[in-house]
Amino acid sequence: MGIDTELEADVRIGPALLQGMIGLRGSIDSMAKEIEKQRSIEADYERLGPVSVKLRGSEAADSGGDTLLIDIGGPARGRRWEVRSLIVGGPLWTSVVAGSALIVVSGARSATPALPDITDVMAALPAKALYSGGQLVIRWPEHLHIVMLTPTASGLYSAGGFALDLPDLPARRFVGV
Repeated sequence: MGIDTELEADVRIGPALLQGMIGLRGSIDSMAKEIEKQRSIEADYERLGPVSVKLRGSEAADSGGDTLLIDIGGPARGRRWEVRSLIVGGPLWTSVVAGSALIVVSGARSATPALPDITDVMAALPAKALYSGGQLVIRWPEHLHIVMLTPTASGLYSAGGFALDLPDLPARRFVGV
């Protein structure tokens, strides 16, 4: 292999290497922006405290009256919601709707939730529940689901309330406990 062949190979590799370096630089810049965004959110939290999030969702039951799932949503990555109030029933307090509701916190969307994912039960609707700090917590990527059992066929169901949006700090380890 002569010096001409080596130079020619270097010339062909040069643009690919340059493109790779530019792509890497773009990735690093994007990560830096995301870290700065998270720092800004944390600084706002320190300055302003928790942010209140309105919880809202509604779904219509099918004509067969099968189990109905309302997905309320969940927090962003690195955040957690502490639900403080939740109300479930028809579109109005005076709406007459049948059934009961399971309050579920899970990363899986399922009308038949696993037992450990059920955090509360509402035996008759409409119903309202109030929660204290740390009692009903949703962490990313989990969502808050309301599962209506034996809903009124073709009936409209609604759920709402509010939660506090907080940073999800890693658990601290206690030494000697």
